[in-house]
Amino acid sequence: MSTANSDRPSPAGMAGSGFFSGSTVRGMVLVIFLCMFVNVWHPHLWGPDEPREAEIARECLADGHWVTPHFNQIPFVEKPPLYYDLAAAAFRVQRGVSSGDVYHPGAARAVSALLGCVMLGSVLVFAWKLRGPGAAATACALCMSMPQFYRAAHWILVDIGVGAFVTAALSLCGVMIWTRRRTNLLSALFFLFAGAAFLTKGTVTAVYIGIVVLPWMALRRKGLPFRLNWTMLFFLVPVGVWLALFYREGGIYYLHEHFINNIFGRFFHVNLTLPGSPVTVSDVGNPSRWSFYLERLPNMFGAAVVFIPLLLCTAYRAFRLPFFAAALPSPLKKAWDFLTGPRSEAASGARDLYVYLLCWTFVPLLFFSIPAIKEVTYLLPSYAGLAVLSALYAEERIGRSMSSPRSFLLLFCLPCVLFAASAQFAAPVSLTLFWVLTGVTGAAMLYALADRLRKKSFADVFPLILAGLIGGVIIGNTPEVMVRTRLHRKCYCDFAPRLRSAAGDRRLFLRGGDESIRGCLPFFGNRPIWMIPTDEELAVFLKEPRRDRVLLFPEGRFRKLEKDEELSGLTRGWRATHFDLPEKADSFVLLAAE
Repeated sequence: MSTANSDRPSPAGMAGSGFFSGSTVRGMVLVIFLCMFVNVWHPHLWGPDEPREAEIARECLADGHWVTPHFNQIPFVEKPPLYYDLAAAAFRVQRGVSSGDVYHPGAARAVSALLGCVMLGSVLVFAWKLRGPGAAATACALCMSMPQFYRAAHWILVDIGVGAFVTAALSLCGVMIWTRRRTNLLSALFFLFAGAAFLTKGTVTAVYIGIVVLPWMALRRKGLPFRLNWTMLFFLVPVGVWLALFYREGGIYYLHEHFINNIFGRFFHVNLTLPGSPVTVSDVGNPSRWSFYLERLPNMFGAAVVFIPLLLCTAYRAFRLPFFAAALPSPLKKAWDFLTGPRSEAASGARDLYVYLLCWTFVPLLFFSIPAIKEVTYLLPSYAGLAVLSALYAEERIGRSMSSPRSFLLLFCLPCVLFAASAQFAAPVSLTLFWVLTGVTGAAMLYALADRLRKKSFADVFPLILAGLIGGVIIGNTPEVMVRTRLHRKCYCDFAPRLRSAAGDRRLFLRGGDESIRGCLPFFGNRPIWMIPTDEELAVFLKEPRRDRVLLFPEGRFRKLEKDEELSGLTRGWRATHFDLPEKADSFVLLAAE
């Protein structure tokens, strides 16, 4: 964080901006798009989330469920429809271009990649406004090197929409704090992005923004950084229209499920579904202990996690909290003061922004450790906060890490391009050759790193390390690599055509199975499936064998059915076809009327 005695970026912070205004800016944007869109267009759906999300988007397009998403013909009221509608629109474009009836996962995954670009673009603009182009490039690189950010931006996940829109809203808030200009334009954009975030994941996004802004207001004793005037319509109108349409479709049941069961049910891990509700899916997730996020910091933030203790120690000393330090030997004391010691007295605006970034990064981490249900992607906006905060720290302590066109182009853009390009080689060539190409690229980067250290060109070392980290994240998420390292990630794209051939045009019912099978079968088969949720409904189904419908069981559940005295006799009159899938966790049995 800059500690110059001015509320605006210091001249040093803006140094080198000239070369960023032309071709190098275009190079930076090209690297972002390349890193975001590599590994997008592959045919697998990675379980357990992608099959569900992709099938919801397919049903939005196929059945016109634009207001209330559906999954397996059942209203899916946990989340608003914006992300699914965007993915459905992408499917429509993809099918128009390919002139077929096949839905390709890459179309929906491209939406996630675009939202990843929105999140990175918000980080880029915000950091550039604060400290200039060097900090902007460093913040983007840090964010791209975070494993869970890359995963979210390359998988079909609604959480990347939350990350993108909440980051954009909080970035605008930060700009208004830094510039002390609460303009109508910035406020309108803030409410627009906040509305988009709400229409992506509901009330939790408003909570996220609130737990960042409100603690900042309390700590700094400031008012709201944005205006509460007509600009609020950019939030109220789209959200109000959706709520009205949502209520018209499902009445009090939908509102209760969305605002009560989905929030408080997940918070306390209880099912609060109203009797008679058409929403029959009652899975409120698996609970996790309070230390869930602390244990996963390296997986979430990657190498940026090393900045966390330095940032906290720096804040502790900068705000002159009671400081207890043991007497350190002179060399260690110099290093300690260099890494965490306060610089010159900071202006009020700089302190306001520093506290805001600390709230943005760490308060959600603490707050979301309280609910029973936790996921690493819930904290995506905090990834951006940590990236900006770490970039400002690096700029202040290490110096401008990308201070010349040569430093940026050779030590950042080029390695990222090489790694991204090598990931594309994995599909048409053997995996062995892919690893050879990757090894050659890595060896070249290690040689360059050793050469910079030997020449004491320390300003070039940091971007080189970041580029290598981004390369590692890209390689780790290359589909061919993932297939061999994540065998538990089930994708039934090969099973769906076999099942469609066996079932024909008959209606397909499913008893049991996880979300991977429930999403993959209708998605890759481009056909609806109907769930049989209880044994009572199963008994009614089996009593009346009909030639226009078939029933699919996981092998394990079918074996239990055969042992059930009440239900086993009902399978007479049905013909069983076994599908053995040795590479999957489950095999399946198809029952058809004889």
